[in-house]
Amino acid sequence: MSAERILTCALNRFVRQGYDSTSLSEIAADAGIRKPSIYAHFASKKQIFMKLLELAWEKERERVEQLATCGDPDALRNYIRAIRERCSEDNFLLFWLMAIYMPPAGLDAEIYKYDALYAERMDAAIKAALKIKFHKEALTPGDEIFIDAYAGIIRCIHAELLYHGPDHSESKAKALWKIFELASPSADRLRD
Repeated sequence: MSAERILTCALNRFVRQGYDSTSLSEIAADAGIRKPSIYAHFASKKQIFMKLLELAWEKERERVEQLATCGDPDALRNYIRAIRERCSEDNFLLFWLMAIYMPPAGLDAEIYKYDALYAERMDAAIKAALKIKFHKEALTPGDEIFIDAYAGIIRCIHAELLYHGPDHSESKAKALWKIFELASPSADRLRD
């Protein structure tokens, strides 16, 4: 039995029922092993959770890097769409959102370190994407507000996806995007 199989089973359990309601016995049963066999790979449920958080962070970091480097003027809009689409098929995204917005007791300080890294990378990626969107070499102090505005849109979409699912988040995403476009200096305002 590989550590990868244990992680996959733990990921599915954590997404379905949360950290506190998941036991090592359930993870072992899902993996088709006995509970003591888990200890050959992981010392605790916390260690499994933190390894999954690391993996989820890596996946989200890659997505953010793609936003920063793709060179597409529609990258910001496409990123929002991709989050909603991924939510229904990507357990790592759901796990990431659950960990960030509903951290297990006692793990919040460690989780928030990952969230701070994510926010830092996201701000840099948004800045790069906005330069392309606004057709500018550098953003002015007046343009910098759009970094926070777009980051706020992402946080809102994350929360909507987590608490209400992809269907309910679509109308919020469209409304927020229209407001963002109305305020932005870009030429493609109010496009659906």
